[in-house]
Amino acid sequence: MKKILYLHQKDLRIHDNAALAYATQHDFIPVYIFSEQHTCSSHQNTLITHAVHALKETYAANDVELITQTGSVREIVTALCEKHSITEICTQERADNQKLLSLLRAIRPIQTFITHTLHETYPPHKHPFSAWLQTIREKPLKPVPVPASFRQELESRSTMLQHTQKQQLQYPEIYSEQEALSHLRTYLETKKINGYKQTRNELEAAGSYLSIPLSQGLLSVRKIYADIRAYEQQNKPNEGTKHLLYELYWREYAHQTYTHRKEIHPNKPVRTIMPQLNHPLLCAIQQELEQTGYITNRARQILANALAKKYAYEWDKIEHYFAQHLIDYDRAINAFNTAYQAGILDPRDRIFNLDKQQEQYDPEHTYIHKWMMQKE
Repeated sequence: MKKILYLHQKDLRIHDNAALAYATQHDFIPVYIFSEQHTCSSHQNTLITHAVHALKETYAANDVELITQTGSVREIVTALCEKHSITEICTQERADNQKLLSLLRAIRPIQTFITHTLHETYPPHKHPFSAWLQTIREKPLKPVPVPASFRQELESRSTMLQHTQKQQLQYPEIYSEQEALSHLRTYLETKKINGYKQTRNELEAAGSYLSIPLSQGLLSVRKIYADIRAYEQQNKPNEGTKHLLYELYWREYAHQTYTHRKEIHPNKPVRTIMPQLNHPLLCAIQQELEQTGYITNRARQILANALAKKYAYEWDKIEHYFAQHLIDYDRAINAFNTAYQAGILDPRDRIFNLDKQQEQYDPEHTYIHKWMMQKE
């Protein structure tokens, strides 16, 4: 009889979780290992800590103990395998965790599951996004049901954690699977999604904020897709739903490109020293990012483009800078988007005119005044 060790990674959820569905068919123990190296930002570390605590509560409500430890993955997994007579390890597979999978294979046989994208695999490509999108013929995979052994009360349960952010957040607190499901439901029920095309390009209060729970797998991208399609059936498709679905496939394209284009794999993290920024819009964006861990899509494009083109800052150092601060940092997506703005993946030599960006997106200087006042 199999005894499974299920190692959680960026899949901190019960819903639509093929790895968990597999594990629950056998005798299993779920495990999460905190890194000692603190490679993520303090904001993302807070997100992970809260999310793991909430997941532990969900497991406990279903009479299962989530084992959490801090330290070396090799040492902890080896010790747990010996202690619990583990015969197999199951875990998530991503383009950015191949070294970890090799390490685990040296300990026990493993089963891997791709649970962070709409589709499990794509053929290698070098097509521009629009051409690549035309090659997608199959519908995304449907969400996997919550295992029958778990009580389906995720959306009704609320995390008992007290959030302790010191500054006023510019984004909603989405620190658990329950909060992520609630956020998605509210976003659709209030029909905020209808305005997504207009809001996603603003400097503040923009977009869906779904990148936050997606970054650690608190929310399944397949569930988001399925729920938006269901919303369209009830309310008819519109520009908002169309563009959010478009962005989900841009996310797919980023993961797919990262898988097959090794030149956008950032080098080993190094300490980054930012150049002295001399434009008020850039200074405001930098201030918001470093204080809160979040800036909008438009702000990210402006900052990455300026650092690469105006300040000739190496693209992987820009990538590391974002990694040090973003709450929703995802290595594949961030590396892709940074390389794109730097011109590595975009053949056009696009250089943003910062004065025009400010005139278009902050004509009254409201954003600049807000964040420069906080800097003072």
